[in-house]
Amino acid sequence: MLRRPSVRLVALAALAGALGVLGGCNDLDEGGVGGGWGTGEPDRDGGGGAGGATTTTVETRPPAESTASGSSSIGTGIPGATGSTGAGELDCPDLNDPYQVVADVVVDDSNSFASPLLVRALVADDGWDAKRPLPVRPHEFLNYFAEPFSTSVLPGEGSLSIRVDAHADGYADTGTLIELGVTVSAAPDQAPSPDVTFLFDTSTTMQGEPTTRGIGVLRAAARALEPDQQIAVLSWSLSNPVLREMSPWQGEGVEDVVEAIANQEPETDFDAALDEALTISRERAVVSGRPGVVMVITDGKTAAGPTVLERVSAERDQGVPVRVVGVGVGPARAYSDEVLDALTDRSGGAYFYVPDASAADAEIEARFDQLTRIAAREVGLELHLPDAVEVVAVTGEQGEAGDGEPVDGQNLAAGGTMVFHVLLRVSDPATCQALGLAVRWTDLDGNAVRFPAGAEPAALEIASLFERQASPEMLRVSALAKVTAALRGPTNARIATATDALRGVLREPVDEDPLAELCTMLARRCEASEDPAACPTCSP
Repeated sequence: MLRRPSVRLVALAALAGALGVLGGCNDLDEGGVGGGWGTGEPDRDGGGGAGGATTTTVETRPPAESTASGSSSIGTGIPGATGSTGAGELDCPDLNDPYQVVADVVVDDSNSFASPLLVRALVADDGWDAKRPLPVRPHEFLNYFAEPFSTSVLPGEGSLSIRVDAHADGYADTGTLIELGVTVSAAPDQAPSPDVTFLFDTSTTMQGEPTTRGIGVLRAAARALEPDQQIAVLSWSLSNPVLREMSPWQGEGVEDVVEAIANQEPETDFDAALDEALTISRERAVVSGRPGVVMVITDGKTAAGPTVLERVSAERDQGVPVRVVGVGVGPARAYSDEVLDALTDRSGGAYFYVPDASAADAEIEARFDQLTRIAAREVGLELHLPDAVEVVAVTGEQGEAGDGEPVDGQNLAAGGTMVFHVLLRVSDPATCQALGLAVRWTDLDGNAVRFPAGAEPAALEIASLFERQASPEMLRVSALAKVTAALRGPTNARIATATDALRGVLREPVDEDPLAELCTMLARRCEASEDPAACPTCSP
């Protein structure tokens, strides 16, 4: 990725709390975003919420000089946006040079969705202490639960489906709050099937339930593989790690691998095994010309050394990449996801958690393509901001980047949906300005792509947002953001806000709505609030 001169703006939820727009604030009108819209925000006295504050890095840079030509002529397809789509054009002379800064927003550097499954397992465990922090990563909840928006499709031909929704979401002394959502989706068949090297943890701690789950993962993956894919299977053994040589998958041989796993001695060297798996995948990628995947199946009770981590990063950056994806299979209460989180962050691969044997069977088969196929790399959102608009918070999790450093976007899986969920503050609701939007990514051939193409972003008339109603999918994303805030910092106000939001978006029949399980998570998390008896129920 090219380096760009930039000025770093770290949109801390702590800043949002101090300004009175998040975390149980009372100066918002009813129905606004008070009570915990943001992610892991600290309490208003400056103390941290449970799980710590999420830091989202937003790189800002000067707008391209070409934006001075004006954005009022752009057709966007967004209801209420400027352009020739029939929605009308702004009669505002100051639209000719509206953008003061460009904010580059990314949500994470891997398309993982382990966090909701790990939280599910913990809250279902009667022995779990409800007052302990939960491993809530908001972007992973969005990856797992969110759906593409049904409205506001941007025009033009593109390989990705990009949809935008935005609306006014409350009022504060410091300005009007705007909730912006952008979904980026890829078709299931939009990426080649990779060859897969399975790396199975055979250490002592894997004996029993973890191995049972891991074997379930192998069997489910076998059902999802296509005949033209090649696979290899390795253990962590020091003496005999290769259980199946790289060879075409023809729907047979998985039970032979299961038997070989059962006969492995519990001697392990994870770094050596991972290095060997990467070598096998790289050799195959050189021959086939298509990406490779190393799928690490482990209970998480290990660590990766710096040398192998550097190699993981190097394999990601090759013209034909080899990525590491992770599947955690350890019991939730004693599980550590640090090694898989580190590996997939370095690799840009996905990370998944299997809470029980049934999930190993059902979830892996259903989401195997999302785990292993990448349709677009380094997807990011450009927000072109006029002087009346600033970023308050982003639902996501991204480490700090230094001044002038590029911000790595998240990889988008085939059949997956990525969500950018941003809270903006408009200092003047009557402003005659526009918010510019563009999505950028790297395609499978390594080409930089931007939509809309060219220097100009799509322009959304800010005044139009006061006439818009959020789409059903946008309301569900908003509810997810509130739920993750309540799970991270379980105050009564946040739990009440999240519960109200869920009530409004659950679909009938409720017990078949995927979001219904969040009600159970909130009810259990309520045990850690200041007044558990005061928590509302989630039944609609």
